[in-house]
Amino acid sequence: MLKLRVRGFIPPQGEYVLLDSRGRSIYAVPWALADPVDARASVNAYIDQSMDAYLDRYSQDFDAIARLVFGAVRDYSRASNRKDASLFRDLLRFWTAARFIEGGWRCEGPEKLDADKLPDPLNSPQVVAPPPYVDFQLAAVIMERVLKPLQERILKALDKLILTGRARNWFHIFLVIFVLLQGYELAFEHEVAWTRKRQYPVGWIVLPTPSIDDG
Repeated sequence: MLKLRVRGFIPPQGEYVLLDSRGRSIYAVPWALADPVDARASVNAYIDQSMDAYLDRYSQDFDAIARLVFGAVRDYSRASNRKDASLFRDLLRFWTAARFIEGGWRCEGPEKLDADKLPDPLNSPQVVAPPPYVDFQLAAVIMERVLKPLQERILKALDKLILTGRARNWFHIFLVIFVLLQGYELAFEHEVAWTRKRQYPVGWIVLPTPSIDDG
């Protein structure tokens, strides 16, 4: 269970009202994270606590190749005699934390911070989503203070593996790229499901073809 310290606040007056994905003002329940540094520590502790459970749950829906790849990555991440074990640990942490921003959080226990009084067209009355501003802040903390540092470390290590040009590194490079791309696939699947659930209109964007002179 992820535990977060929160504090009440006075919503700003006279400003443009931001709405959450359920069409509610993000200030509808005036509670916010008490401290982003403390929240980051809580999220990191929750990753340590729940990563294996997340991987076990999601791997049930993986195909045979994905299960083999993730099995190898998990084995490498636990090997105390591997110099690159930290890379594979970071990779699994990144993959797990990326699932956190896909939503699905709910308030547990007797204290709901009045979030249970808000209309929620997407959930049953038994499922109480966090207060909108807390939900917004939590996503920001995960993206900026958890995922971003992990991303920088992973890409730096991957770049080093590639630039060494050693044949023995090819399998490790494959594992890293596979897990990253598989995570992106899950993220896109979530976005598609999220859009369909809300019955948003579908559109297309046409990007210009880059010129060779664009650098």
